[in-house]
Formats: sequence, structure tokens, C-alpha cells
Amino acid sequence: MPRSLVHRRANSEVFLTDWARAGTDRFSLRGQWPRGHAFYRLDEDTHFDPLLAAETLRQAALLIAHACYGVPRSSCFLMSELEFRLDEEGLRMEGAPADLELPARCSRIEWRDGQVAAFHISMRFVRDGTPIGTASGVTRVTPPAVYSRLRWAGRTPTTVADGFVPAEPVAPWRVGKRLPDDVVLGEPTSEGAWPLRVLLDHPTLFDHPLDHVPGMLSMEAVRQALHALSGSRRVLPVALRMSFPAFADLDVPCLVRAERRGAAEVSVVVEQRGRAVATGVVSGHRLSRPAAAPRRLRALSAQAEAPDMLCSARV
Repeated sequence: MPRSLVHRRANSEVFLTDWARAGTDRFSLRGQWPRGHAFYRLDEDTHFDPLLAAETLRQAALLIAHACYGVPRSSCFLMSELEFRLDEEGLRMEGAPADLELPARCSRIEWRDGQVAAFHISMRFVRDGTPIGTASGVTRVTPPAVYSRLRWAGRTPTTVADGFVPAEPVAPWRVGKRLPDDVVLGEPTSEGAWPLRVLLDHPTLFDHPLDHVPGMLSMEAVRQALHALSGSRRVLPVALRMSFPAFADLDVPCLVRAERRGAAEVSVVVEQRGRAVATGVVSGHRLSRPAAAPRRLRALSAQAEAPDMLCSARV
């Protein structure tokens, strides 16, 4: 799959492998989820990271727009809504990458001056002949000049100043991650509120330069807030619903506010300048601890493990 069709520069960040038309506004895609992705990987290697589904849908929307609807490569894309629902059993690792069939359909297609301007995409995830989940989203397409007007609304375009330093991260074990460089929540400012860490040199979240906080970063913040408020790294985010009502600038701090709605459900608002730039609701599935401890990173220290034992006791 050409990387340019899914707006990725690194081969390791491309999760689609093939595509074909299956009818009017229907498409047959295939994809593969790796067992050991550098970022989309759970703290314990028992399940595939559900956020792979969100990124796969995002890539599918780009591919279909370019390859099937003739959208120019220079066009700019905005995904204003995205959601997925996945089956916990279908996400289990079984000693090999997950090869997926991805039947997709586009609807509510809007045209402007002979070009696709917006569409709704829905997709099913089928693994070894068994459906394991669904995802959908709304994508908007704009020419560069229109994007610039929408993006800056008369303001002077800004960039991140030299010396920009993200907030100090919370401990990785608190948010279900392995490494501090993958933590997108800073030390909390109050109960259920964290500064968003915008990691401009992150090889996945910023695979290529952007002029705004990407949606996948906001989704990762929602997932990490679920771990933080549920008090356990062993929570699988099996359902997520996101909307992105406004752009988030890179040079202005964002605050992630989260509230528990149930034992394993959290609602989240990402704020900048006092207004919502992303909102989400995530539901988790609590995983039982495996009979035998899975392979661990050697870098995990005893100090990092001890809090998890206390955390599990509280849960």
C-alpha cells in the first residue's frame, strides 16, 4: 500500500495492505495489525491495541478518497467524528499478526465543484472469518486554500516556539503504557484533570509535520484517562466515541478533563482556551490477570511494578 495514500511516511505506520471496489460506494479492504507496534501496543501482550481500529479507519477514509473518488493528494482532510466498538475475544493475540478483512461503505457523500467534500464511512473488522467489531466516522475534504481559511480564521499562522517542553508525564503504569515518551497526560493539576503532552517528536503521533494537535493524540488522551480513573492498567478500551468540534493549536496548552460514568466508562473533554477541541466517551473491559505472566520489557523496574500491585488491590 503506497504510504502517500494514507498520509504516512513510515512503512511501520501503514495498516492497510490491499483494496478493491465491491460495488457502488462499497469497498473491500484488507489490513494487518502487528503484534509489536512501537506505540499501538498494550502494556501486557495479551490483546491487540483497540486504537489500531481507529487508525485503520482513518487510513481507510484517506485511501478511498484518493484511490476511488479521485481526491487530489494536495487536499486537506478533517475527521470530525469517529467511533468504534470491538469484541474483547476478537482482540486476543494468538502468536501472529492479525490479518483482517475490512468491508467498508461510504454514505452521505457531499460534492462541491465536482469533488467529494465530505462523506460518512463505516467499516467492519473480520478476523479469520469472524466479525470482531465495527467503526465509523465522518471525513471532510477541503482544498488547501479553503483549509487555510478554516484553520486560521484570519489569524496569523503560528508554529511551536523553539524550546517547547511538554509537561512532566505521569508514571507510565498509571495510564497503561510502558515508556514515559508514550505518556500523553502530564502530572494532574486537580482530580481528573491533566495537561495534554504534545510530543512533537513522537514517531507515530507526529509521523509527519502537522499544524494542529492530531485527533489520534486526543484519542490516546481519552484512553489514558480511562486507565488513570479506573486505577488499573488492565482495562481494554473496547468502545470509543469521539468528536472534534475545533482545531487545537500546537503552541497553546490543552487540558484533559475526565469524569467517571461507571465502573469502566469515562467521559473526557480536551480543552484549549476554555473551549472544547475534542470530546470522547470510552468504555473499558476489565481483563483478568493471565495465569502466567507475559513477557515484560526488561526496562520495567520493581518500583514501577509495586504501585500496580497496590492499584490492583484497590480495584
